[in-house]
Amino acid sequence: MTTPKKAKGRANVKAFVQLYQDLLWHPNYLKLTHRAVRLLNDLFAHYNGGNNGDLSACRTLMKVRGWTSGSSLDYALQELLYYEFVKVSRHGGRNRPTLLALTCFPIDECKGKHDLRPTVAATNEYKVTKKQWQNPRRKQKRYPTGGSTYPTGGSMNVVNLSTNPRVGQWRP
Repeated sequence: MTTPKKAKGRANVKAFVQLYQDLLWHPNYLKLTHRAVRLLNDLFAHYNGGNNGDLSACRTLMKVRGWTSGSSLDYALQELLYYEFVKVSRHGGRNRPTLLALTCFPIDECKGKHDLRPTVAATNEYKVTKKQWQNPRRKQKRYPTGGSTYPTGGSMNVVNLSTNPRVGQWRP
């Protein structure tokens, strides 16, 4: 005899994450880079409905999800923290991962694993519209326009032959 759950076809229910339209169309979400969106989706994949506040974006867990660069993971996490899609629920240390909580879901009690209080409703801290996030690793152009275009730092004076009285002469 089968159990009532199996008889009604609900035994193997797959986990899912409910994303609201106000999250997907929010200006902060639209400003996210593709790496930050991917990390947010990976954190949604780890969320099971009862572990918000016990999520981690450590390199060993994210390597399974396809993250190969630690710096890309770090910058994506910094961007999610800037726009407040996630917040730190416990700071990590030696042999302790930093735990994260998604702000679009209520924070769950995880048996003393994190430092946040459980909430009934989501904090929705991401709804405060912010300016575009500036990636700190972006550097100035190596060879700015109008200046030196050669990697050695030197420049070559270009002589306009049509207006120069010394036609055909070249000056270094």
